[in-house]
Formats: sequence, C-alpha cells, structure tokens
Amino acid sequence: MRRPWRHIFMGSLLLLLIGGGGWWFAHRHLERELLLIEQWCEAEPEQALERVEELTPRVWWHAEHRARHALLYSRALDRNVVDLQSDTLIRPAVEYYRTAGALRYRMMSCFYLGRVLQNASRLPEAAVAFVLAEEFADSLGDNHFGGLITHALSHVCHAENNLKGELRYSQKSYEYFLATGREERILYALWDLGNAHYNNFHSAEAERCYEELIERASAAGDSLYWGEGLQGLASVRLQQGLAEEALELFERVRDEWDYPRTVDWLTDYAFASALVGQYERARRCMDEAEAQVADERERMRVLYRRYQIDTLRGDYSAAFDRYRVVADKQDSITKAQLEHSSLVARSDYFERETAEATLTLERQRNRMRTWGMLLGFLILPGIGLLIYLNRQRAQAIERHMEQIASLSEHLQGAQSELNRLGGRAAEQLKARFESMNRLAETYYAHFDSTKEQERIYRQVRSDLEQIGSRAYSREELEPLINRTMENFMVRLREQVPTLREEEYQLVTYLLLGFSYPSISIFVSRRVSTLYTRVSRLKEQIAVSEAPDREEFLRLLNKK
Repeated sequence: MRRPWRHIFMGSLLLLLIGGGGWWFAHRHLERELLLIEQWCEAEPEQALERVEELTPRVWWHAEHRARHALLYSRALDRNVVDLQSDTLIRPAVEYYRTAGALRYRMMSCFYLGRVLQNASRLPEAAVAFVLAEEFADSLGDNHFGGLITHALSHVCHAENNLKGELRYSQKSYEYFLATGREERILYALWDLGNAHYNNFHSAEAERCYEELIERASAAGDSLYWGEGLQGLASVRLQQGLAEEALELFERVRDEWDYPRTVDWLTDYAFASALVGQYERARRCMDEAEAQVADERERMRVLYRRYQIDTLRGDYSAAFDRYRVVADKQDSITKAQLEHSSLVARSDYFERETAEATLTLERQRNRMRTWGMLLGFLILPGIGLLIYLNRQRAQAIERHMEQIASLSEHLQGAQSELNRLGGRAAEQLKARFESMNRLAETYYAHFDSTKEQERIYRQVRSDLEQIGSRAYSREELEPLINRTMENFMVRLREQVPTLREEEYQLVTYLLLGFSYPSISIFVSRRVSTLYTRVSRLKEQIAVSEAPDREEFLRLLNKK
C-alpha cells in the first residue's frame, strides 16, 4: 500500500508555494504602485492624490508599506495645497521611520510632520521637526528637500517675529535651490529672500534680490515672479523714502501685471500716494483694500496704513483712535493666539492619545487576523491529514477484520476436515490392530487348554511372537497417535515428564485400542498387574500440574 505522507507533503508544499508566490506578487505590485505615486507627487500631484486615495491599506501589508502609504498620502495632500492640521495620518510614518527604513523617508516623514504642525499653528514643534529633517537632508546631500525644509523654517520664524532666523533660513533655502538648478524653485527662494531682507530693513540687499528676481523671471518668461519682484522693488523704494519712484513702480505693476491687486499692494500704493499728497487716491485704495481683507493680519495692515495716512494728513485725532484700535487688536490677537495655542495643545494631546490607542488596537486586530490566518493555514491541513489517517486506519482495520473472518472460516473448515480425517485415521488404526487384538484374546482364553492350544498355537504363535519381539517401539507407534490425536504423546511427555518409559508404552497400547489381555501378552505381565499399573498412572497424571491433564484422564478413562 502506498504511503500518503508523500502526497500530503507535496500538497502542503504546493499550497505554500502558491501562497508565497501570491504574497510576493502582491507585494511587488504594491512596491511598483508606491514608487509610481512617489514619482507623480512631484510631477502630477493631482493624479498622485487620486491614486493614493484609491490604494487602501490591507491586513497583509507590511509595516513599511503602511508607513510609505501614510507618507505619500501626506505628501500628495501637501502638494495639492490641502492644509492638514492633524498628525494622525503622518504619525505612523514618523513612528516607523524613526527606527527603521531608509534615511530619505525618515527625512520626508519629519518634514511633512512639520508641515502639519505648521498648519495647526504649533510653531515650536514644527520648528523642531524641520530642524531634524534638515539634518537628515544634509547627511543625504538632498538639495531639493533641503530647500523646502529651510523655506518652511523661514516662514515659521516669520510667524514668530524671529526676523533674524527668517533671514538665515531664507538664505539657506536660496543656496539649496540654487544648487538644484531648478529655475522655478530659484525664483521662489529669491523672492522669499528679498522679503526677508525687506522685513529686516536691509534695503540694499532686498533691492538686489528683487532686481535679480525681475531679471531671472523675464528670462524665464515667468510673469508671476516678474510682478512679485517689481512690487517688492517698489516696497523697497517706499521703505527708502523714495515715494515718487515707488509710486511709479506701483503704477507699472498696476498697468503691466495681469494678476489681481492684493491687499499688500493696495495699502503700499495708498501710502505712496499719500506721501506725494494724493490723499483721495490713497483713500480709494484703502477702501478697496479694506473690502478685500480676508484675515486679521490683513486687517491689522489696513488699520496701520490708515494710521500712517491720517498722520500724514495731520488728522492726529483719527490717527490716535486708529492707533489705539491697532494696539487693542494686537493685544486681542496675541491673547487669542495664546488661548488658541493652549486649546490646540490640549486638543492635540487627547487626539494623539486617542489616535495612539486606536492605532494600537488596530495593530492588535491585524496581528490577531494574521495569526488566525496563519494558524488556520496550518491547522486545516493538519485536520485534513488526521481525517485522512483515521479513514485509512479504519479501512485497514476493516480489511484486517475481513482477513481474520476469512482465516477463521478457513480454520474452521480445516479443523472440521482434520477432525474427519483424524476420526477416519483412528478407525483405520483400530481396524488395523483389531484382528491382532482378537487373536491375542483367543490365545489368552485358550492358553490353559492343550487341545485348543494345539489348534491355534501354530496360527498365532508366529504373529504374537513377532509383535512381542518388536514391542512396537516409540518411534513406530507414538507418531501414529500424535498424527490422529493432536500430538497427545508429545504433550504427555512434556507436561508429565515423571513417568517411566514403560508407562508411556502402556498409554500407547491403551490409546491404540488394545485390551488388557492383549497388552498383558505384549508386556508379559498379568492382567491384574496391568490394572494396578494403569490406576497408578492415572493418579500420577491427576496430581500433576499438566495443563491438559483433564484431557489425558478423559481419554484414558475410556479405555
């Protein structure tokens, strides 16, 4: 019978190969998808966001794939100007790449964590994340992300009124982007650097930056940064007190730039107009600017410019009222910012705790699902193997029972045939010695009669003397008994070894059916003596420990 282990082993190996191949193919496909999304994040951000939203994390995903998905999702949202204010999405990537994964992804996770914190106005924490990301960028020599990180740091410093820090990081951002050779990034960094110099009242450096920005933007055909550079140069002229030149540049921006006029441009143009005595035009610009105000920063700028224009006009009462409003607004804004920061900190703490608890629970569930699938994959073949082995064992037992039943039938038939043959053999054996027995009895009956003795003497003398001389040795008679009586003499000699050879011979004559008178002639003993010796023989067998003594006595008692 063929062993089933080989088939079971080959089946399990085939399942493992199929499962492993499917797992490998799925992970290779996922790797290609993530790599394609990473490429799209820079060139096609909208397509990258659409694809990453369709790619839902699965139970079988590795922790590294989950981290990369979270990182690419955050990057795609940032590239599409979707300002996240919760770090729930980016947090798994930060936690994973903190201790594992490529250094580049660790840098990116810190950067986009800083972007989320910056959007949530958690500026100190954002600065820490950006500084850490900048260290990784320096180690990698990644000028592109180095420029992005330092640019974000300059905006954090500007929001915190850290003008020196703003200038330092704006300069570093410009140097990073200059090393990349990407013109659109260089224009962006140059405009940012000019603004930082302007905020620090470095008029000459700001003028140089804006002039270079205008020159580069003209060469590249970029009208956006050309207008920004021209507007920045006008603000520098205004800062230098050159109102007429500033007004000329503002009017050039108005006439040649196709972009909508911003609150900053309107307030600066109004202030330049007021400096040259054109108060009515200044008033119209301020009214237009106030209609476009979108946040408190722009509102404060409008109020401050109105204060300056009222001062130029000599309306000190109105100027004082506006200054007081500006001061009160600044105090309320500062207070609101502090309260908002406190509320955000508390809210973020509880949100982070909830997110961590949810993430831990999800990880436990995923781990339980994974172990459940693995155990199921291992247990089901084991159960199938046990069922198969039990079925094979039951079939083997059934076959063995059938064989036993068949052998039992054969044995019963053989036993019946053996009993029949044994009976026939015993009858033939008894018939063989019957004539001899009758001769011996006749001789015994007429042993004392001279007349009869004369008549039969010659008939039986020769036969009896021949029988007596041969004495039917053990080698001749006992095999006959053993063949017909299930090894009677063999068992008797083994189980009752204390008998004498003469007693074994006496048993042989009795079993062969000789009478006591016949046996007395063979052994030359008196009949009474034979009776005595047979009685003593039975007593010895009865007191022995022979297992078959009952059978021995039963057969001897029949004689």
